[in-house]
Amino acid sequence: MAFLTTTCDIPRVARMVIHMRSVEFLTPDELLAEVGDRLRRWRLDKRTSQAALAAKAGVSLKALQALEGGHGSALGTYVRVLKALGLLETLDALVPVPLISPIDMLNRRYVKHARQRAPKAKAHK
Repeated sequence: MAFLTTTCDIPRVARMVIHMRSVEFLTPDELLAEVGDRLRRWRLDKRTSQAALAAKAGVSLKALQALEGGHGSALGTYVRVLKALGLLETLDALVPVPLISPIDMLNRRYVKHARQRAPKAKAHK
């Protein structure tokens, strides 16, 4: 295989294969653990300590440790850590912007709405 040029590439490839499992079948707790593990690996790849990342993200060390440990965290903590790691573009993959299909656009364009009329005034006697 062309991408395996040295023996030090093998652990990285093995790690990639292990983490390519489908997240569909994971429980919410397992998903939190997976997200935490991925963030921890990004931090380590950037050779950053937990204390340094927590300071850069503006979160407490305990909050970062909980996030990396998969123990749940506030959404704000997650977003701040993503930003500090330079990973904000991954939010589009996590929660894509909803798009209107071209068919829906055509259907909405040609739907005629009934005009609204003002209520009739009462006749004065």
